[in-house]
Amino acid sequence: MMNIIKKQGYTKLSRVQIFTSSCDGTAKIWGLDGTCTTTLLGHSGSVWSVVRLSNGQIATTSEDKTVKIWNLDGTCTATLPGHDGPASNVIQLSNGQIASGSENCTVKIWNLDGTCSATLSGHTDCVLVVTELRNGQIATGSHDKTVKIWKLDGTCTATLSGRKTSVRSVTELSNGQIIAHGRDNIVNVWRLDGTCTAVFLGHTEYVLSVIELRNGQIATRSWDSTMKIWNLDGTCTATLSGHNGLPRSMIELRNGQIATSSQDQTVKIWNLDGTCTATFSGHKNTVMSIIELSNGQIASYSGDLTVKIWNLDGTCTATLSGHTAYLQSMIELSNGQLGTSSIDKTAKIWRLDGTCTATLFGHTDIVLSIVELGDCCGGDV
Repeated sequence: MMNIIKKQGYTKLSRVQIFTSSCDGTAKIWGLDGTCTTTLLGHSGSVWSVVRLSNGQIATTSEDKTVKIWNLDGTCTATLPGHDGPASNVIQLSNGQIASGSENCTVKIWNLDGTCSATLSGHTDCVLVVTELRNGQIATGSHDKTVKIWKLDGTCTATLSGRKTSVRSVTELSNGQIIAHGRDNIVNVWRLDGTCTAVFLGHTEYVLSVIELRNGQIATRSWDSTMKIWNLDGTCTATLSGHNGLPRSMIELRNGQIATSSQDQTVKIWNLDGTCTATFSGHKNTVMSIIELSNGQIASYSGDLTVKIWNLDGTCTATLSGHTAYLQSMIELSNGQLGTSSIDKTAKIWRLDGTCTATLFGHTDIVLSIVELGDCCGGDV
């Protein structure tokens, strides 16, 4: 039975709301002061991810093999149960429908009332990634080593083959081609008809992530402790070497540079020719992830349980301390503050000077994600 829990005395959602999901099987909506206004109860397993829908509702995915659609007052309006395995990849399509991939080798297309309009069958192993293309079709990557292109009625229009390991990332490039990688040192590029146009060879270990740069080149990050810059024909134009451990994250900055974080406890800033222009030293454990803030600074979080704020020259302007276990996620909020979630069962709101303005207590297990719902939550609930 679906239950709704509301904090007594709170009948309106404030203009900016925080949404958290947890291994305790719940999701919660919070005010920026740390008040829990609504708890979403109904999943019977960890709530893995949250998608904000264009109609103002929320979709959640869970290890209980369902996707649920919710109103912001905690009412579950639909349960999408049709997978035989956990639904781990969920996106909203431009037409308003939901696409979900699963360990049972299929992708399902759903209406928001919970009806399944199509099942995309053809993969022979679990679907690891689902993405919508600009032409309205769907691209999926699978443990079966292929990428498939689909119409929304379930018709497979092309199979992109040639990989020797699973496909764990699929991205549409600005030229309309598809780039994919998985658990090997190779990156593949295809046209939508299945023609392979390039293979990127050069890394000596797994490729961990791929991003398309604003100049049209590709940046890759690898287990071999390097990043590489590529032309679309597969030519490597630069290797970014200097980390002494696994690079854990990579982003393109608004100024066109690359920022990376590493197990070597540092963050590095790079030009695209491979020159390292700054090294941020100060963390005492692996730097797990970084984001560029709207003010141009960098925020990093680390296995040392802290977040640090940096100028691009490597100056640390603040350290955010307070979590008592590893952080799971970090976001910048629209008001310029930061939100973090942690294994310590809490989420926190921070000013960039290091002040914690709120701690979100209430989950009874790991807080997996934190999302801002934005300026759309007014009205009675």
